Amino acid sequence: MNMKKGLLSGFLALALTSSLLVSTNVSANNSKDTGSPLSYSLVTKGYDWGPGIYKIILDTGVAIQGSSLEKDTFKVLAERNYPMFNFQTKQKYDGSDSSSRTIEKAYLSDKDGNKSSLSTGQYITIEMKVHPDLMTSSPFMFDLQSFTNRYIDLQYTIIQQKSLQGSTGNTVDHLTTRPDTPYNTIEEGVEVFDTSGKFSYQDSKFGQIDLTYASYMPEKGKKKPLIIWLHGAGEGGTDPRIALLGNKVTALADESIQKHFGDAAVLVPQTPTFWMNDGTGQYTKDGKSMYTRSLTALIKQYVKQHSSDIDTDRIYIGGCSNGGFMTLNMLLANPDYFAAAYPSAEAYEDSLLTQRILPS
Repeated sequence: MNMKKGLLSGFLALALTSSLLVSTNVSANNSKDTGSPLSYSLVTKGYDWGPGIYKIILDTGVAIQGSSLEKDTFKVLAERNYPMFNFQTKQKYDGSDSSSRTIEKAYLSDKDGNKSSLSTGQYITIEMKVHPDLMTSSPFMFDLQSFTNRYIDLQYTIIQQKSLQGSTGNTVDHLTTRPDTPYNTIEEGVEVFDTSGKFSYQDSKFGQIDLTYASYMPEKGKKKPLIIWLHGAGEGGTDPRIALLGNKVTALADESIQKHFGDAAVLVPQTPTFWMNDGTGQYTKDGKSMYTRSLTALIKQYVKQHSSDIDTDRIYIGGCSNGGFMTLNMLLANPDYFAAAYPSAEAYEDSLLTQRILPS
């Protein structure tokens, strides 16, 4: 009987202690604003060397006082994972890299990342340093097997290091993200392009050739020039976004360039391999490409489909490296079709070109 009383007293004491702990925890949690679940956006834009994730837009779900926000309020960790290949052992393995991203600015913004003039808001934008040598700032990795750029798996962790003040003076310190925190990606400049273009061509020598492409068409109106961009070797594949961001081609749809041309259509074809492919999977030695006829057919079909919008006297073609080679290749194959060309660092052997006096 005494033992039962002792056990009962012990259980009562434990229950009372647990009740007090729960009460204390609830009270502590109520002093802070846990708000709604966090989410964030990773914002990428094209640079001269390729794409870089330069901004994070954090949706806190609660109203934050901008005066309490500082550059070092947060710390950002980036981790990338991607497949690798050992050419000596012929084995595949998982590669990864990680680093702490350098934060340059942090401020209240709207949901699109534009700096806000309001004193409170629920969106915080974090701007980070990007550099061509900073691998963790890029959403791409260069696959040495295919010799092309590929999107990689990203994991960002946003760590809150200092407390923030809510709109009512409450403490907000729950803004550290977890692996399961929802996020989306924003690729600046890509959104104005149609990246779903597909074209099939039955080549008399190489069989069926499938090309993908991105395109931009200003609002309908007067006829406008067509600017064609041919990517370098690293941007081949079946995802035109890589061709747009890998060479900063999104700039062709920017206001400054569009204003210069008085509006211009943009066409960005993408080869599944590389433009200098001679049909054997090797780089051409005689200046011929397996894609010359299919690319010509794609361009002419696009122009025909948009005949009411495109001025056929102002079709310009250009590209860099592999795309510079293909630019010259297309000029030689279609000498009277293009109004002008702008090849850059073209990989075309001088010995394959001959001097010719064109008839006046």
